[in-house]
Amino acid sequence: MELANILMALGGLGMFLYGMKMMSDGLERVAGGKLKTLFEKITKNKIIGVLIGALFTAIIQSSSATTVMVVGFVNAGLMDLFQAVPIILGANIGTTITSGIIALDIMEYAPILIVIGVICSMSKKKRMSQIAEVVFGFGILFVGLSLLGDNLKPLAEIEGFQKFMIGMSNPILAIIAGAIFTAAVQSSSASIGILQVFAAGGLVGLDSAVYILMGMNIGTCITALISSINTKKNARRTAIMHLSMKVMDTAIFGILIQFIPLVSIVKNAFANNPMMQIAAMHTIFNVFGTIIFLPFTKYIVKLSTLIVPGEDKNSELMSLHFIDERILSTPNIAVGQLAKEIDRMGCLAIENLTCAVEAFTNKDESKIEEIEDREAAINFLEHEITTYLVKLNQYQLSEHETIIVSGFYHVVNDIERVGDHAININDYLKLIIERNSQLTEDGVAEIREMYESVKAILELAMEAFRTRDPALLEGIYPLEQKIDEMEKVLANGHIERLKKNHCTPRMGMIFTDLASNLERVGDHATNIANSIVD
Repeated sequence: MELANILMALGGLGMFLYGMKMMSDGLERVAGGKLKTLFEKITKNKIIGVLIGALFTAIIQSSSATTVMVVGFVNAGLMDLFQAVPIILGANIGTTITSGIIALDIMEYAPILIVIGVICSMSKKKRMSQIAEVVFGFGILFVGLSLLGDNLKPLAEIEGFQKFMIGMSNPILAIIAGAIFTAAVQSSSASIGILQVFAAGGLVGLDSAVYILMGMNIGTCITALISSINTKKNARRTAIMHLSMKVMDTAIFGILIQFIPLVSIVKNAFANNPMMQIAAMHTIFNVFGTIIFLPFTKYIVKLSTLIVPGEDKNSELMSLHFIDERILSTPNIAVGQLAKEIDRMGCLAIENLTCAVEAFTNKDESKIEEIEDREAAINFLEHEITTYLVKLNQYQLSEHETIIVSGFYHVVNDIERVGDHAININDYLKLIIERNSQLTEDGVAEIREMYESVKAILELAMEAFRTRDPALLEGIYPLEQKIDEMEKVLANGHIERLKKNHCTPRMGMIFTDLASNLERVGDHATNIANSIVD
């Protein structure tokens, strides 16, 4: 095998992988918002779950990507383990579409597809440019396959390669080789496509290829396993379920074909098309696995909990409950999950402000540490959500989603500032404890009265953010005006108490600063509510 063959084969492999990625990305963009609708239909119905998993994977052309997303959905609380199993099984079926497409004898039409893709890309219409990406990627994929196949044929004459392929007649070695290769490529569609090229060139027969293929199906689980690192237990269990089903499927199917002449049947059915033989066996293997494991979803979940024991502490403050990087590949879903995480952050801020005001007016020292812990969580969420927003903006969003995401930045900032005001009040509590001071009864009553209005506007603002209902804004502006007037009333009342020596100047400063903090909270609440105006 000459150096030129090696370089051309590598070039063909690169074109094949690039074409597959381009086609996959293009298909996902063409699908657009339909992906969100697809996943909204996830129910407890196993058959629907399988169909959704298969359809989604057929669209994005990658079972690894689907499984990684499922890990993300479970980690973000979008679905549970019982819903994840059918989706994964469906994804295994959906990925067979790729090998079926590759098995089609359309190599000679690849240049035409590339030309059509280039022509479509010249269109100013967004839809046409997305379609161009799919068609162009499709063409590049087949050109790469052709280059790869033509330049790998000399391998058959190399003695070392012949010995290697003889070793592949050992089922265990063939399964291990397939798993390692796919783990390295991190795409079962790509690795099986390469296996099809080997088969077409006479470099491997179906008797060995069937075991390599099973190993490749195991190797594809590595991507999901890697993505589950540092996730919640249920997300790790999802990756484990994927791996365990593939391993058991391989074991059962491998034993079955020792007694049933399935390999011979497929050979005879597609006698003149080795590529289609691989595609057919790939489909049979994954459909078989789905039929076997779907009725035993409950036991698959139980096995995963035995392998990854314990419970997730979802109540932990310093954690993300709804967003996950694996969901970024479906921006429309990510936007919805972001809204939930921001809402959670807002609820924490309201809770902390309530706790701070109650602790201050009751002079309750025991709440200081709790308030500080909650503030740390709010700051953590502010940083993580902002980072997530930056990453989300790198993906293609619709005009409506772009407006919403732009507003999210401001809402997160306003919520974080509400948290800061709660900490300011907490600091005032430390001061009055340190100086053994106390507000007058009138002062405490006034602060509590003002806070009731502040709490009301905050809750109304978060409700507006949550529901995006413009009608709620009608209640915001009167409350904001009332809070502004109350700050003036409190300031005048404080001056009267000073005149009568009912209050010390130092406590008076704390009182006015506290009222000012509450008034600013009202302003931030108004900003949050106004974020839905656009």
